[in-house]
Amino acid sequence: MKICEKCGAEFDDDFMFCPTCGGRLAAAVSFEEQELVCPECGTSIPAGFDFCPMCGTNARERLSSAHAAPPINTPGPVPAPAEPVSPGPAVAYPAGNSPAMQTAAPEGSRGTGAKKKPSGRIVAGVAVAIVIIAIAFMQYTSPRDLIINNGDNVEVYVGDEYELPVYAEGLSAEDLSAVEWTTDDYKLLSIENGVLTASYDKNSFNATQSEAEGSGEEACTYTSHIKGHLEKGLRSWDGDARVVVTLKPVEIANGAVIKEPADSKDSYIEITGSDSYSTFFYLKSSTKAANDMSFFVKQGESATIYVPCDTYTFYEAAGTTWYGDDKLFGPTTYYSKDAEPLTFTSDKYWTLKLGVIDGNTTSEDIDSDEFPE
Repeated sequence: MKICEKCGAEFDDDFMFCPTCGGRLAAAVSFEEQELVCPECGTSIPAGFDFCPMCGTNARERLSSAHAAPPINTPGPVPAPAEPVSPGPAVAYPAGNSPAMQTAAPEGSRGTGAKKKPSGRIVAGVAVAIVIIAIAFMQYTSPRDLIINNGDNVEVYVGDEYELPVYAEGLSAEDLSAVEWTTDDYKLLSIENGVLTASYDKNSFNATQSEAEGSGEEACTYTSHIKGHLEKGLRSWDGDARVVVTLKPVEIANGAVIKEPADSKDSYIEITGSDSYSTFFYLKSSTKAANDMSFFVKQGESATIYVPCDTYTFYEAAGTTWYGDDKLFGPTTYYSKDAEPLTFTSDKYWTLKLGVIDGNTTSEDIDSDEFPE
């Protein structure tokens, strides 16, 4: 038996043309000589074999029944037509393996409705791009350092103005003028237009000297911190600095009168200073506030001070370093007052010896708030 390569019809070996479609049979071979494809599992079966070496299906028998040619009514050869005639009856093929489907199916498809999956390289490329964009965004928006005073401590005297030098990468001087400042202690530190000023309060100053120990010069320094913040676009700059605030010593002469009384000075007082400390005196009048007066006696020296005739309560502030009549001797100032008022007349004056046990006056300790301003 032979099978037509053109239409798949099976016919007698004596025919030279296909009795169904008229195709020339020069290339036709017998069904038994053809290589087959197993209709069950799709494995190639060599010519001359009937059974599939993979699944054992009798492939030749199943394909032979599927390719059975329709009955021929007229025996004998059929003259070849001038042009090929239309194909005969459709020949059954295993599911999914007809010539039409093999031709129409797009490359890589696995049947009707199948979608092509994205390439692994495309997915990996997209993931890498997302990571790169995320890193770039984080770097562009991450906070940067605002350098205050070149990274050194800010050292300032109370009452002096200190212009804060700042630097930030990528910002101009105009940009830096918009830095927002905050501080740990608004009562003692103020910043306006980048200029720092420290204030003094005899109670708060002493309470904030967390790093000061002992007394004297060390106790007249306190520390705090300031912080600067600036935003521009999606980026921000932040920085902080440690501020060391110190009281500035003030020179004063022995016997200097700081607050002058209103009335004429018709009496006087002789004072021998202490060898251990200097003393600031405030004489508070019992009868006339305008006669209040104050003066300074240096450590180890004596002074004669003229006063109006009046009755006074003596207040003393003692210490080693003078910082001015508003700060006195700083946070280590020792405060006291005489227990009894002293009366002065034109023929009555007083002498005081400071720092001796058996002096002619007695004094008592007082709080700083009790000392007259």
